[in-house]
Amino acid sequence: MRIYRLREFTNEEDFPIFVQYGYHNDDFVTHMHEDFSELVIILEGHAMHRVGEESFYIKKGDVFVINENTSHSFYDAKELRLCNIMFSMKKIFQGRYDITQCAGFHALFLLEPYHVQKEHFTSRLLLNEKEFLELKYHLDEMLEEYQQDRQGKMTMLQVQFLYVATFLSRLYDSSQKEQSDKIMPLANTIVYMEQHFNENLSVESLAASAGYSARHFTRIFKETYHDTPSDYMMTLRIEKACYLLKKSKYQISEVARLCGYDNANYFWRIFKKRKGMSPSEYIACYRI
Repeated sequence: MRIYRLREFTNEEDFPIFVQYGYHNDDFVTHMHEDFSELVIILEGHAMHRVGEESFYIKKGDVFVINENTSHSFYDAKELRLCNIMFSMKKIFQGRYDITQCAGFHALFLLEPYHVQKEHFTSRLLLNEKEFLELKYHLDEMLEEYQQDRQGKMTMLQVQFLYVATFLSRLYDSSQKEQSDKIMPLANTIVYMEQHFNENLSVESLAASAGYSARHFTRIFKETYHDTPSDYMMTLRIEKACYLLKKSKYQISEVARLCGYDNANYFWRIFKKRKGMSPSEYIACYRI
């Protein structure tokens, strides 16, 4: 099986996006992405898409994401035209934009790719004609930007990609609200974690809201986010603390309280362990 790395397409180690329009009228060999994810939008035609051991019929308007270390291929393709946006999940979303508080983002970019590998999950995002035309306009802009050598190219592409990701996340959220599968309850639970990270949320209560046992919820969460629910919450707290510490009006004890730590000394120890410096050292380095 062929394994691809993002730099094979971009030829630049630090460039986190590659955009192309592709055409297939025959089979495309099984392959895997080692260090990038791929957002796929079907523009014309149809084919069968094999992901792991599962196969799905895909056609114009289908949108899906293939994440790292997932084998997939296309077969029985008939005039299949698609848009591939290859991107580094960590580099694009590491700024923790508020898109992470959109349930559709978690569903489309993280949870659905996981479920597709594990079970016969078919509730992909399918665009209607109006949605398709609006998205196609922005994809054309992205492709043009990628092919030009203009100043600010990387910044522009990241902005355009974030727009596309947000547009699709909103569509997924609204289109899947009536579905009975467990993707959206799970996504909504994770958004709740994002919004209430400073509260004492038990794994048992989170699992119950998602419709899983605590053990099953923790397993799915760790395999999808590469972190336990507790560590994920701690990361949210520390990143929020970093943001607040940069603002001169906040004292360290107040930041600790706002981030869910009643004990400022405990907050100090956790912060230093995570960031490699104490809160006061962080202030000295980064406070504006």
